[in-house]
Amino acid sequence: MSLGKALRLATVLTGGLAFASVAVGGFLHPLFVALIGAVLVAAYFVPEGRLPSRLVLATALTALPLLLLGFLRGMDLVVVAGTFSSLLLAARVLARESVEDHAQAHLLSVVVLAGAAALSPDVTYLLTFIPFVFALVWALLLAQLRREAGDAALALPVREIVGRRFVLGVVGMTLVALLGTTVLFVIFPRTPISLGFRRPAAAQGSGLSDRVRLAGFGRIKLDDRVVLRVRPVGDAARKRLEGLYWRAHALERYDGESWSASPVEELGDPTRAVLRIPEPQLSAERELAVEVVSDLPTTVLPVPDAATWVRLDGRDGRGRFGMMRGVRAAELRTVGDPTEPWRYTVLLPKSAAPIDRRPPTEAELALPEQDPRVVELARRLLREAGSPERLPAYLEGHLSSEFGYTLELPGADPSLANFLLERKEGHCEYFATAMAVLLRLSGVPARLATGFYSGAWNESGGYQILRQADAHAWVEVWREGAGWVRYDPTPAEGRGTQRGQGWQERLADLWDATQERWSTLVLDYDIRAQIGMVRDMMQAARRFSERIDGSLPGLGRLLGGALVLLGAVLLALFFRHALRSQASREGAPPAAERRAAALLRRWVRGLRRRGLEVAPSDTTEDLLARAAERWPGEPEVLRSLGGLLARYEATRFGGAPLSVADARSLKARGEQTLERLPTDPQRRAA
Repeated sequence: MSLGKALRLATVLTGGLAFASVAVGGFLHPLFVALIGAVLVAAYFVPEGRLPSRLVLATALTALPLLLLGFLRGMDLVVVAGTFSSLLLAARVLARESVEDHAQAHLLSVVVLAGAAALSPDVTYLLTFIPFVFALVWALLLAQLRREAGDAALALPVREIVGRRFVLGVVGMTLVALLGTTVLFVIFPRTPISLGFRRPAAAQGSGLSDRVRLAGFGRIKLDDRVVLRVRPVGDAARKRLEGLYWRAHALERYDGESWSASPVEELGDPTRAVLRIPEPQLSAERELAVEVVSDLPTTVLPVPDAATWVRLDGRDGRGRFGMMRGVRAAELRTVGDPTEPWRYTVLLPKSAAPIDRRPPTEAELALPEQDPRVVELARRLLREAGSPERLPAYLEGHLSSEFGYTLELPGADPSLANFLLERKEGHCEYFATAMAVLLRLSGVPARLATGFYSGAWNESGGYQILRQADAHAWVEVWREGAGWVRYDPTPAEGRGTQRGQGWQERLADLWDATQERWSTLVLDYDIRAQIGMVRDMMQAARRFSERIDGSLPGLGRLLGGALVLLGAVLLALFFRHALRSQASREGAPPAAERRAAALLRRWVRGLRRRGLEVAPSDTTEDLLARAAERWPGEPEVLRSLGGLLARYEATRFGGAPLSVADARSLKARGEQTLERLPTDPQRRAA
C-alpha cells in the first residue's frame, strides 16, 4: 500500500466513524444513511484528482435549500444540521485533489462527531468516538508525512515510513488525547445553558397516550423497549418495587370505542422543584430515583399511584431546570413539550393511600347508549354482589377469574359486548373498560387509569426496569370517605410481562446497565455533579486523616504536611527540568548537524590512532593537508577522505540533510578509508 492510499483509507475511516456516530441515533432516514455509507465506501476507490473540489460547493448549494424547507416544515434543527454536515463530509471525502482537501475532511469529521453528541446520547456514541480518535490521529500524521514528502512519496511502501515507532507514536498520542479529553470533561465548569438546542424526539415514542382505543392498546405489550428505570435509594428493598402501579393518565370520557381525558383543569401555578400529591405525608416513606429513558409522546410523568410527593432532579432535554404542574386528578405534567429523558425522585409510604380525593364529576358516570344485554348483565352482577359498595370488589374477582387474558384477537369483534358476552377473553384495556362500564351502569363512579405495572429487576444494574411491554390499564373507583381507589380486574398473568432468565435476557440487562451508567456519569454530569465530586473527595480525605489521627495522634497532620511538602518539591523539580530541557532544545543544533559532528569526531580519533597530529583548531582543510603530508603515497585514500570531509561540511555548514541511514553509510565508508592508511607502530603502541 502506498502512502497516498494509506492517507485515503485514514480519511475514509475518520469520515465513516464520524457519520456512524450520527447514524446510530436513529434520527436520520435509513435511505439517507445507506446513501452516505455507500459514498464513503466508494471514496476509497476514487484516486485524488478524479473528481473536482467543486463537487463540495455544488452539494452545499443543492442541499441547503431542501434542508431549509424541511426545517420550515417542522424538521428538527439539530437533525437538519447533522444531515447537512454529513452531506458536506461525504462530498469532501469523495472529491480530493490535495492534502488540504484531506485536512478539510478531517475537520468536517470533527464537526459531524460533535453534532452526534446531541443526536446520539447513547453509549454507542462512545463505541464510535474512541476508534474515531485513533483514526483521526493516524490520518493527521499521515497527512503531515504526505505534506512533507510531497507527491514523490506516493509510490513508497508504507512499511518503509510507517514502522513500529510510528504506530506506537500514534497509539501514545491517541491515549494522551483521550486522557486529556476525559480530564477536561471532568474539571471544566459545566453550564445548564443549552442555547436553545435540544436532542430531537425519538422516531418512536413509548406508546403512552392520553387516549385509549379498544383493540389498540394491547399491541404495546409486544414492545420490549425500556421506558423507565427505577433505583431504590437508601434502605428501599428490591422486593417492594414489585407490584407498583405507575400511573400516568386518568381517563374519564368513554364514547363506546375509546377513552379520553376531560379538558385540563389547572390545579395551581407551576412549581420549580417539588409538587406534592395531594398532601405530603412525611411518615414511614421510602425513596425511589426514577429516570425516563424513552421520549414520552405526552407531557405526563408516570408516578406510583401511592406517591406522597415528587422532586425533580436535573434538567430536561432543553437544558431547563424542572418545571412541573399538576392537572386533573393529580396527574404530573411537564410544562410545554412532551416529556423527554428526565430524572425525578418519588417518596412512597409503607401503607398505600388514594392518589386523589376530589369528588367525582358527571364525566365519571356518563355513558353512551349500551347494548341491552350489557345493561342486563350489570343488573345481574349487582344483585350477586349484594350492594353498590361491594360491587367493585365483586367485579374485580369475577372478571379476573371467569375471563381469560390474551393478546391474540385476529378479526375479532372489538366491541365491549362481544368481550363480555361472547369471546370472554382479551387484554387489560378490555378488562378495565368492562369493569368501569358495569360500575357506571350501577351508579358507581369509575374511570380508566393507564400507565405501567411492576417491571423486572435488573441484576447487572441493581434497579427496576419498566418496559413498553409493561404498559397497563386498570380502574379507579370512587369510595365515599376514601377517595379514588385502585382496582385491577385483569388476571394476574396479564398484568406484567414474564421475562426469561437466559443469556439473551442477561445480556440485555447488562447492556441496559451500561446505558444507565453512561446516562448517569456522562449525560447528566453538570456543575452540581462536579461540586458533589469535590465534596466527596474532601470528605474522604478528611475521614482518612481522622482515622490516622485517631490511631496515632498528630500523625495525620504530620503526614498531610509531608505530602504537601513532597508535592511542592516535585512540582519545583518538574519546572526546573522543563526549563532546562527547553533551554537545551533552543540551543541544540538540528539532528543532521549532530550526526555530522559525531562522524567528524570519529574520523579524527581514527587519524590520531594512525599517527597524524591534529590540533583542536584545525579546520577540515588543515586536516586534509596534514594527511597529504603524512601519507603522500596514498592518493586514492586521500581522495576518499576528502569526500567524507566535504560531506560533513555540506551538512554542518550548508544545511544538507543527513538521515540516520546516510550517517550509517558514511560511518562504514570512513572505517574502510581509515583501514587503508598505514599506521605508525610507535603511535599504535602508544
